[in-house]
Amino acid sequence: MMFFRFQKNFASFTQSHHFHGTTIEHTMAEVKKTEEEVRREEIMKKVAEAKAAKAMEELSLEETVLDPKLYGTLTGITCDGCGVEPMVGYRWRCKNCANHDLCDACYDTFKNGNKLLHTNGRRNPISMKLADHVFDILAERGVFKPIVKNPGAAAGPTKKSKKKLKPNDPCHCGSGKKLKKCCKK
Repeated sequence: MMFFRFQKNFASFTQSHHFHGTTIEHTMAEVKKTEEEVRREEIMKKVAEAKAAKAMEELSLEETVLDPKLYGTLTGITCDGCGVEPMVGYRWRCKNCANHDLCDACYDTFKNGNKLLHTNGRRNPISMKLADHVFDILAERGVFKPIVKNPGAAAGPTKKSKKKLKPNDPCHCGSGKKLKKCCKK
């Protein structure tokens, strides 16, 4: 009985009271719209932040500077993507996984193709979500042998060094005597 009285009173209240030409039901609908708009703005802001974070992550992948000193042969290290051993080139190690290494070819597939190759899942289980992996170059002492000896040295043919004069060679002054008897006393 009380419910019917409330319903009747509410109906008469909404019909009789207008706020600037609108009913309470209309103002409630406006409040709901503004709440939905606020939620929508929050969600759009979070989406924009997530996109910006992903773009920064992609930039950080592209900004990896390849150090020629870290290019070499890695004996005893197996690529988890293709299974090649020994690995030749750069060793890409995941910072988040306990033991996850990729060779150059598998890392390029991961970076460019957005596909994670992993052949030995039984021995070394890892997450297959791309977002869970961040790779960096690693050269471990004992298993790494560099291919490039002096990366800062000039490229090209080796220059022939000047011939070393020996004591029994003719003297360079042109006297005709042996070097040990003439200029090198």
